[in-house]
Amino acid sequence: YAYSKGIVLVSPSTLLSAMKLIADLWKRDKQSKNAIEIAERGGLLYDKFVSFVETLRDVGANLNKSQKSFNYAIEQLSEGRGNLVRQAEQLKLLGSKAKKEMPEKLLSRSDEVDDE
Repeated sequence: YAYSKGIVLVSPSTLLSAMKLIADLWKRDKQSKNAIEIAERGGLLYDKFVSFVETLRDVGANLNKSQKSFNYAIEQLSEGRGNLVRQAEQLKLLGSKAKKEMPEKLLSRSDEVDDE
């Protein structure tokens, strides 16, 4: 009758064994709960990591797009006949009073195009 109600009768000689068994069962139950939580946290971590990787790929794509736009702007500024750098230098040569000098790198790019 006691066993059907979830009660186990023990004697002094079996008490220690029963207590060790119960402690072991509780330990396994706790490990099982921890394993489930670890699996859940692992899934959340993985999802977050995938999201981070996708965002990082977007950053890279935007950096590439920005670099292309920058290169195009530099080309407009210093390449081709009548480019802005060359026109500004021509104004200076005609007598415009300027206190600053154009960066040499832009001047050399502008001259290469005009020499063609």
